[in-house]
Amino acid sequence: MSPAGRCDGEGRCCRSTPRLRHGDPGPRDDAHHGSARRHARQVQRVVRGRHDLEAAVLTRCRHGKPWTAKPLRRATLSEALIDGSPLTDQQIVTQLHFMVQAGVHTTRGLLTHLVERLLLDREIFERLRGERDLVPNFIEESLRHDSPVQRTSRRCTHAVELGGVALAPGDWVEMGIASANRDEAKYADAEAFRLDRPQPRTHLTFGAGSHVCPGATLARLEATVAVEVLLDRVARMDMLDSVHYPPIPGNLGHDPIPARIIAAD
Repeated sequence: MSPAGRCDGEGRCCRSTPRLRHGDPGPRDDAHHGSARRHARQVQRVVRGRHDLEAAVLTRCRHGKPWTAKPLRRATLSEALIDGSPLTDQQIVTQLHFMVQAGVHTTRGLLTHLVERLLLDREIFERLRGERDLVPNFIEESLRHDSPVQRTSRRCTHAVELGGVALAPGDWVEMGIASANRDEAKYADAEAFRLDRPQPRTHLTFGAGSHVCPGATLARLEATVAVEVLLDRVARMDMLDSVHYPPIPGNLGHDPIPARIIAAD
């Protein structure tokens, strides 16, 4: 905490958690976490970051270097079978790259939206401090209202017509997750942030079906722990300046969130 209770709500409360958990689910390894953080930043640069990350992972795969004291992810991917065949090194690289790209900035986006909401809405902050059973609803409504992933793409596997447009096999379709999550036909008062929605998990933020996000449970757990700890330790928090949306295509997040925080007794 800086003097006079000033801090960056995004940097101190949100940025490190997803990087640490996705960088290594096991014991802390500062050198490895530093590498994960560097790769996470490089992914924002898209092409250059991807090449650097793929080269690093391929080197580990080919030389049998473990990721942690218990190389859970690499062992799991190495032992996985698709139609009876193991994954190639390149397929393992692709999956691990996806975990870094999809699991770091998206979870950070969720955490920063939660912090921003608590800063902007004093009533919600005070209500959650007294009614902890509403924390899950708070997280789901944030996922719906401020989806960290605003859009996604899918490739057609067969000819189909959508909205009067003919699509052929191999065509790409861009879907607006943020738009679907505020569909007036699905959600009453869709633009409002509410803790009393009867079915809070009907949003499409984590996808659906075979494409559902494999890290959804982890993201919800991280968010729950983060919010609970913040509510335990903070008596009051106030926004100091307006937030900034970093230019990450398709993602929605903040960097930084200047805030003044008063610790709880």
